[in-house]
Parts: sequence; C-alpha cells; structure tokens
Amino acid sequence: MAISTNAEVALTYAEGMRTSDRQKFQAISMAIEQMSQLTEDLLFLTRSDRVSSFAAQRIDLTTLLTDLVNLYKPQADNKQIELKAEVQRDLWLIGDEAKLARAFTNLIQNALQYTSAGGEVEVSCDRIGREPLVTT
Repeated sequence: MAISTNAEVALTYAEGMRTSDRQKFQAISMAIEQMSQLTEDLLFLTRSDRVSSFAAQRIDLTTLLTDLVNLYKPQADNKQIELKAEVQRDLWLIGDEAKLARAFTNLIQNALQYTSAGGEVEVSCDRIGREPLVTT
C-alpha cells in the first residue's frame, strides 16, 4: 500500500510534472488497483472453495449500498465519473453480508471500469413487491 500512497500523492501534486512521468504514475496506480483486485478475487475464490458456511443475518441493504458508493466515490472522482446512490430507505434482507458486499463491490468496480470519463454510474435499489431490486 505504500507504493499506492506514494503514487497517489505524486499524482495529487503533479503540477509541473512531465507528462511522461504523470503517465507512469497513473500506470503504477492502475497496476496496483488491478493487483489488489486480483488478490481479493483469489482470496474470495479460496474461501469459496472451502466448505461453504452461509452466515445468514438481517442486512440493512440501504446502509450497505450507501457505504459502498461512498467507498468508491474517490475512485470515481479520480476518473471524472459521477457515482451516486438512489437507494430507498428501510430495505432489509436476510443473507450473508460479506458475500453480498463482495457481489455489489464487483458491480460497482465493473461499472467504474467500463464507464468513460464524464459518465455517470448510479447504484439504485427499489422494492418490487417484497423483494429488493439492485441495479447499476
């Protein structure tokens, strides 16, 4: 993470930096993000291969989605993408919070990865009958 922090600091204070150097720091930041994501994916798959234990609990979906959007807002801002949440209040469900958080994280990361600068990513959640419907 020290490499990531140093690259981000360099990019934050990039005024006067040569374009080629700025591009190198951007490439470093992107590579670090990809390696971190790959590591998380491998850990997730390793845990999934074990005897699966389903930790069913009551989950506040409103808070979970809002927290994830807030977590990825700096990354979106850095890519000049508007990331916002339109989440209905008091949405609850029974499930494994860690696995649901991982699934929603993947949706948000993919949306940010494939949205061009100047674009918008909206995470929304409504109730359809008794079931919550999450869209990006």
